[in-house]
This record gives sequence, C-alpha cells and structure tokens, in this order.
Amino acid sequence: SCFEIRSAGETTNGIYTIKPSPTSANIEVYCDMNTAGGGWTLVASVHENNINGKCTSGNGYIILLTGTGSWSNFNVFGSVEGATSGDYKSPAYYNLLGSDVMIWHVPNDAESGQWADSATFKYYTDNRFLNNYGGTLQSLYSKYFPLKPETAYEGIASILAALNRVEPDIRRTIPDFYNYNYDHSGIQNSIGDGGGDMYDTGNKVVFYKIGGNAFQRITYTRKYEDLVNGVEIVSSTGHPFFMLMWIGNHARAVDTFQIKVESGTGADGSGRHATYSGSVVYEDLSSSYKAYSVWDANDPTICEVYFHISNPRGWGSVAPTSFETPSWSSGTDNLNNVASIGGSPESVIFGYTLLSRDDDFQVTNSHVRAALTRIMQEISSFHFNCSRLNESLVVPVQFDVGSNEAMTSHIPPAVRERAPPGFIHFRAFDPKGVPNALCPGVRSDSCRPSSICVGGINTIPTNTRACGDFAGWDGISSDHPTDTEPAGHAKSKNDVASSLLLFTRSRVS
Repeated sequence: SCFEIRSAGETTNGIYTIKPSPTSANIEVYCDMNTAGGGWTLVASVHENNINGKCTSGNGYIILLTGTGSWSNFNVFGSVEGATSGDYKSPAYYNLLGSDVMIWHVPNDAESGQWADSATFKYYTDNRFLNNYGGTLQSLYSKYFPLKPETAYEGIASILAALNRVEPDIRRTIPDFYNYNYDHSGIQNSIGDGGGDMYDTGNKVVFYKIGGNAFQRITYTRKYEDLVNGVEIVSSTGHPFFMLMWIGNHARAVDTFQIKVESGTGADGSGRHATYSGSVVYEDLSSSYKAYSVWDANDPTICEVYFHISNPRGWGSVAPTSFETPSWSSGTDNLNNVASIGGSPESVIFGYTLLSRDDDFQVTNSHVRAALTRIMQEISSFHFNCSRLNESLVVPVQFDVGSNEAMTSHIPPAVRERAPPGFIHFRAFDPKGVPNALCPGVRSDSCRPSSICVGGINTIPTNTRACGDFAGWDGISSDHPTDTEPAGHAKSKNDVASSLLLFTRSRVS
C-alpha cells in the first residue's frame, strides 16, 4: 500500500504500483506521501466537464440515479493520470482497507504532478472512523449507509396531520362549533355553500403569495412547494379547515409572504362583524393573529383567523417584523381579506383557519385565543430538521490546506448558515428523501444539500441544469456567481470547474 511504501522511506508524491492483497492484481495508484505523515492512496475522483451538459450520456458513471451506483458497486473506470479530467474509480476503492479519508479540491485538467501544489483545499479525518464501516468507501455505502431513496421529509405536512388528529379538541374551544360542508361542485378548491347558507358564492380559500410573485390559488389537500426558498404549503378539509405555510427562507432572500381569502357570505349585508388581533405564547412558541368574524345574519357564524407562529430556540426562527392587512373587509358580505408578514422571516409557520358557530352565536376573541392555544400546544413538540442527521454519518476533519473560515467563503450564501465547515458528511438527504453521497468539507443541515454536496439527484423539476455529480452546484437561473465568489445557491465557477480527489489511508496501528 501507499502507507507501506511511505513507511519504507519514500517521501515523493506520485504514481506507484501497489498490491492491496495477496490475491489482488497489481494496480497503479497515486500516493500522497506528505499530508499528515503521508501514505494516502487516491481511490476515486468526482468531476464535471460541463456543468450545463452534465445530464448527457458519457459524462461519467459515478452519478447516483438508481441508488445502486458506483459509490457502492465494484465497477472501475477512468485512469489515475486523468483523475482531474474525468471521473475515476480504482480497484483500491473497494479492495484496499483503510482507516481514514482525505479529500483534495484540485482544478480540472491539472496534471498529476501539479495536484499537491494546486489544491485549494486538503483535509482529512484522523479518528480512524472507517474501521467501523468495513474499511472501504464501497463497504460504507453498500452496507452501512446505502444510497437509496428513503421516505420523504414530511415537514409541515406532519404538523397538519397532527392538527387533524386533535380536531375534536380544537372544536371544543368553540361552543356549538358548526361543521360546515365542503360542498363545492367539481374540483375541491372552495366551500360552495357550507350548509345553512354560510356562503353564496363560495369560500375561495386560499391564495398564497411569495415575495413579488403573483398570488397562487390552492386546491384543497394538494401540497405546494418552493424548494429554492424552503416554502411548503399544505391544507386539509377538516373541521376546522387549515392552510399552513412553512417558511424556511434560510437565505432570507424573500421579504414578504401573503395569504388571501375571498368569499361571498350568505349574510347579504345583514348581521354584525368584528376584527380581532393579538398574540399568544405557549412554552417556546410565540404567535400573532388577526381575525375577522361575521355573525347574527341568520346563518352559521364565520371567523377567518390568520396567524404566524415562531420558535427561536427549537426551530431557529426569525420572527416577522410586520404583520399587516393590505386588504381587509369592512362589512358582512363579499369578504376580501389579505394578511401579510414581512421582515424576511425565517423558520416560521404562517397559517389560516376557518372557525364557525351555529345559530348566529359570535366567535369571540377569547374563542380565537383558546383555539390558537390548543393549536400551539400540539405544534410545540415538533422540530423541523429535513437534513436527517441521525440517518447520516458526519466525521470531523483537519485541514492541511485551507481552514474553516476559507471553506465558509466557498459555501453559497443561501445555505451558508446551515452548512458548518470542518466535516465530511456522508449520505445527506434532501426533503424528497434522496441521498447525496457526500458533502465535502461541510456538514449539511440545509434543506437543499445539492448546493454543497455531490453524487445526488436534482429534485427541483424546473431547474433542469441540476443533475449529475455536482447536482446543484450551479444554483438556479437567478444566481450569478463569479470565478471566485459564490452567489445565491451556486458555488463559484472555479469550484464548479474542479475535481474532488478521494483518498484513503491503509489501516494503521
């Protein structure tokens, strides 16, 4: 092995012939004889020739598409001399037992004699972790951390499901709660009448708006996502109705989010109306709400409640700095209400629920507060962590070239706060349950690990450029990185035009 050659006194980096076991063939490998005592063997490289053409055939085979790709099989390809000109995988990847892993970041097309001096980063593990996973990367991926899709991260959908389970408790906070009907004909995207003539033209719930985009109308029970900004929207046709928006917004690139409800009530101008607002605190959760109620119109009472909930300690929330109503009703008919939160909120829930009472009884401000308290009580036990670190392997590294500070400067700003440097992260999942093979130099707590990890699959259908080894390093169309600076979700152009050289070091006592 390279380690044995180094132990025999060889100190020059270069290509050597090794024989990993008595029954294996001789193979040529590149040995690093200097880093942390030397003896490192190059076992594979990850490379992209053309970031905009990396979905084309013949662009290397280390790409993970089916979950059983070259990270875990015994295929070999490429040449050691061309490890920075194309993907490379040596038999040493699976037949040379090792204890630690090292990664170099080297410019594409550099010759082997230039690798050591041209590397922008060199870092390695030193805790012999690989001993616990069969001694090879092939064993690690095939037996311990297989690269197969798992159940998708439920996110806000899990909270909605929990609220649906405790609907009876929520209804008990409203005396004589009226179970309105979902009686719209055809596609289920509004309440037609609701029973008892609550509505004439239907409760057209709900529209949502992200930043400067146009309002988008939802269809009940369908999930909507904006993975770029970490937004998920779900709804349920229960009693009460819920629409919940999880706002990740980890780059804090979006300033405002809005919810709009249009409805023609059955009040026909009669009855009374009131607006409520306030805040509720339950344990670590804080919420603010605005509500509009119509009652005493010989119809079941309507109370529209708009709210946002934050949890700085448990969710890392940055609460909205504004909660406004740019459109708000002033009568009992043809309601047109818009609630808007601003200040680039992060990791918060923005929601809407429809409360009601029978026999014209008023839904009071106290009722709204009691319902929100029960809602928050149910939400309080939930934590948002789509990175699924408990299903991954995260190993700390030591830098030989580079530093934590330098690595941070190479992380795209949109995920920087969720990507602490100083690690190699094996099998980082995205919200769809798709694993990325490894995150070089960082640990990914991000809901979009493809910006910083390799060996994954694009899960944003509208971003057709994102697939292949560096699945999301190119970011999205609005990102404009320079040669040296990342931007948005994109790595710098120099980082994209680089190769990752993967080394292992044979077991040492």
